[in-house]
Amino acid sequence: MPERLTGPSRWGMRTRLTLLLAAAGLLLALTLATQLMIQDRQQGLRHDLLQRYDPAVVATTDLRAAVIDQDTGVRAYALTGDDRFLDGYAAGRSTTAAAFERLDRLVGGDEELAPDLARTRSAYDAWHAAAVAPLVDAAGEDERAAVRTDAFEEEGLRRLQVVRSAIGDVEDELATTGAALADDLEAAAQRARWAMFLQVGGAAIAGAVAAAALARALRGPPGRLRRRTPPAGA
Repeated sequence: MPERLTGPSRWGMRTRLTLLLAAAGLLLALTLATQLMIQDRQQGLRHDLLQRYDPAVVATTDLRAAVIDQDTGVRAYALTGDDRFLDGYAAGRSTTAAAFERLDRLVGGDEELAPDLARTRSAYDAWHAAAVAPLVDAAGEDERAAVRTDAFEEEGLRRLQVVRSAIGDVEDELATTGAALADDLEAAAQRARWAMFLQVGGAAIAGAVAAAALARALRGPPGRLRRRTPPAGA
């Protein structure tokens, strides 16, 4: 009595091909889902890098330049009494406010950057109140001269250095975060390429299995006919 086949050994060709096609289809679905998730991740990283952190770098550069413009304009006004130098100070003051507003909007919610931004704003306000406003508000040359003591000048320079240092901390943190985002974006692109390779491989497997199934279906009927046709002279 022939041994009875059990398990996968008794499966017919149609069942095996169906299972292979199902496996290939599952592979395609998984790789497609993975690719879509990776693409979504890439879009988020690209948005953060190009729409938030790169503009924040520009805003920080504008902030540094605006502080220098204010310092230069006020010093020139204090020495000459020419009100035209206050135009540069006023422009720098306006640019500073706009730069802080942009930074708050772009990266104010960043846990790493928020403390640096707060320190920078505090340092700027302290410098402006102690070293800039007294000269701008002074009425006449005598009052400006009375304000501009050696101690006042030294304190103004010290506070200005604090502002520049705080801006530098923001710039360093932005550079670090931007580099990390660029690395993450490159890693996501690499994973997307691997997902694409897997998807192409899955499609090739599915195509090969489908071709095998078609060839089997085309060969099947003649084979069965031959088996059923009795030999001549039987």
